[in-house]
Amino acid sequence: MSKSLLERLSEHRTLGAAPQPQIEWVANRGRLRSLAAGQILTSKKGPVEGLHVVLSGHLAIYVDGGSGRRKIMEWRGGDITGMMPYSRLIAPPGDVVAEEPTEVVTVPSGDLPQMICDCHELTAMLVHLMVDRARHFTSSYLHDEKMVSLGRLAAGLAHELNNPASALTRSAKALAASIGSVRTASHDLGAAGLTMEQVAAIDAIRQISISSRVQSVRSPLEQEDRERSIANWLKKHGANPAAAEPLAETDLTFNALDQLASAIDGKALDIALVWLAADFSTHRLTAEIQEAASRVYNLVASVKGFTQMDRASVPEPVDIEQGLTDTVVILGSKARKRSVSLSLRTEPPRPPRAGVARLSLSAEEIPQDKAQSIFPVLRARCRS
Repeated sequence: MSKSLLERLSEHRTLGAAPQPQIEWVANRGRLRSLAAGQILTSKKGPVEGLHVVLSGHLAIYVDGGSGRRKIMEWRGGDITGMMPYSRLIAPPGDVVAEEPTEVVTVPSGDLPQMICDCHELTAMLVHLMVDRARHFTSSYLHDEKMVSLGRLAAGLAHELNNPASALTRSAKALAASIGSVRTASHDLGAAGLTMEQVAAIDAIRQISISSRVQSVRSPLEQEDRERSIANWLKKHGANPAAAEPLAETDLTFNALDQLASAIDGKALDIALVWLAADFSTHRLTAEIQEAASRVYNLVASVKGFTQMDRASVPEPVDIEQGLTDTVVILGSKARKRSVSLSLRTEPPRPPRAGVARLSLSAEEIPQDKAQSIFPVLRARCRS
């Protein structure tokens, strides 16, 4: 081979550390190749031709992932890639492409067994490079898996947070208008000159309606019929029928309305009902905001309990029931999307010792792996 090639190999950042006779061995067995920008050195279909010593330029390997073609490793002048001694590599995971005009010296794979016999120091150096390359690829794949898991978790959390966040925004806007209505109605009620008995009758109806722990659940048709009936009652007693909708949202009975009408009549009854309607609306919006905020808080707590990223990865007593509960909450949106019902039933086992974060991720992967062929009902059981 030409002296200029031997000099370039001797000045090579990686190969230059080998003994001079071994560099000469590479110069005698290797073939100088020039690649244009965009030219493929090794196709993912293989096979790998041999050991590639990069003299100049830039090589990169691209892998087709779920999000498109992605670069996972690259080599520049001074690096070595391709088939290494003792390597079982047949084909790379993706195309190795020249990013710019590149020069490489290729030692055919058939000469590598002789390299192992003749070039001990060079062989040891190349084996170390092979181990580092394998470690890099493994780290890259693990990073991809983590990013996919993070994206899946973020998408599920965003989906779960969307409803309570929208409810918070909607109820907060409505609450501002409702507070103004309460202020106006309170002013009118104070100016109505009601007696203590009449005020007590109004307050009694208010307490009965807002103290109900379990709100009746009605279908849209039932709710519409109830609003129509209350509107007719209001018209019959000379009150504004616009108050029918907020009054119908409560469990206020017609018997209670009749008792109020027996204590207050005329214009004062209309003022009292308008005030009750405004107060009920404000109370309902406040309850909706509280419920939505609690939902957001519980979701965030479930995510924190599920990931356990702030915990040391050491064995410790684990509350499996709470961990599975957090996992079911996180997977709720995915389950509903696939019409899957998740139910959790646990028995009180002795807390095992395990890595909390690793156990949470393992629990998350079980439904993910079976998501395509899961039965209509999935029951997770915990046994000691």
